Amino acid sequence: MNLIKRRRIYYLCTIFLGLLLVGISFFANTDNVYIIGLGCGLCGGSGAKLIQLRKIASDPESARRFNTRQSEERAVFLANKSGNIMYLLVNLAEFTAIVVFMFMGNSKIINILSLAVFVQLFVRAGIMWYLNKKY
Repeated sequence: MNLIKRRRIYYLCTIFLGLLLVGISFFANTDNVYIIGLGCGLCGGSGAKLIQLRKIASDPESARRFNTRQSEERAVFLANKSGNIMYLLVNLAEFTAIVVFMFMGNSKIINILSLAVFVQLFVRAGIMWYLNKKY
């Protein structure tokens, strides 16, 4: 399947998920603005990406360049490297926040942040184990 078509399907599913979140929050009569905000953000960001993909697909030269950039080995390597560095920086920021809240004496936030760090590390370890087994 073409890369642009796969991206379109992904962004359409993301828009559907956003609309689902907004619909659930309206029909459930909840005042949780975070669910509405998340749904609207998913719809808006994915809609912008769909417009961008439509513009790329309308010009054959830009579509060829897009496909080349997405499958180029150097670009894939740099994207993976930047993702790893960002993951480490996020973990450092979370650790710093845990230490700051520890000195402030706020144990509820420390528990929430510690749980978030644990889940991230557990998911990353699981993904790394799966990828090492598969490849």
